[in-house]
Amino acid sequence: MKVAITGASGLIGSYLCSRYIGKGNDVIALTRSKRNFPNIKGLKSIIEYGYTNNTLDKSINDTDLFINLTGKNIVGRWTKTNKQIIYKSRVEYTQNLVDSLSKLSNPPKMLISASAIGYYGDTGIIKVNEQSDIGSGFFSELCKDWEQAALKAETFDIKTVTLRIGIVISNKGGAFSRMLLPFKLGLGAKFGSGKQLWSWVHIEDVYRAIEFARENNIVGPINIVAPEVVTQYDFAKHLANVLSRPLIFTLPEILINPILGEMSTELLSSKNVVSQKLNAHGFRFRYENITQAFAAELNGNNQYS
Repeated sequence: MKVAITGASGLIGSYLCSRYIGKGNDVIALTRSKRNFPNIKGLKSIIEYGYTNNTLDKSINDTDLFINLTGKNIVGRWTKTNKQIIYKSRVEYTQNLVDSLSKLSNPPKMLISASAIGYYGDTGIIKVNEQSDIGSGFFSELCKDWEQAALKAETFDIKTVTLRIGIVISNKGGAFSRMLLPFKLGLGAKFGSGKQLWSWVHIEDVYRAIEFARENNIVGPINIVAPEVVTQYDFAKHLANVLSRPLIFTLPEILINPILGEMSTELLSSKNVVSQKLNAHGFRFRYENITQAFAAELNGNNQYS
């Protein structure tokens, strides 16, 4: 296959590049700047493509799969300015990208564009699936607009998928890797009550779910979360256990709110999400429980299929 990936220098993007190259595919990375782009063995080419471009290099023609993962990291304090940057990096970029794809003489057969389970807002204990209503708040609205921007590609006969991804388990980056250092130092903590539900997925299952969707022509929104939903406290407890470290601290809401501001609502809210579409088509997650996923990353047991 010929695969193009935006956000190829990020956690998921670099992982997908390596997996697709390892399977013998030609991979093209799109980035805002080639400067400091990571060395990915076997990468066919790197193309500069920014937020405001409306033309794509002709080498993107006849792409079998186009994966859009671009977006500024959401971790941090959500100031007004930061929220504008986050929004632009996802929604406006995707709008311009779809416009550019539509102008190609031979557009991609399929577009798979990132989103997040933040679409559902705070679910509480209620299980939600791809048919469930959107939540409220900045992140939910961001995900909605982000997905709508991608789904416009369908009007140009491009099969389109939006990936509502849970917390990604990988020691190479993302939210999980940020947790590792304090836990390794024995400073891991329960956040608030610790009762909030977290839906997560191992990074290898992100790749496997994308390939499954492509092979089975599954389109529209797809939740990518493991079958096991855990409380934040259980997440922290299992991580501490795998690292043979204690879990004795609690970070109360009264401290989290001033540090993260509006983003603290995401950290302290529940996401009880089910991968209904994947389940209905017979997909099986390789990493179905959190201890198994942690061990794979921390003990080097993550083996490609």
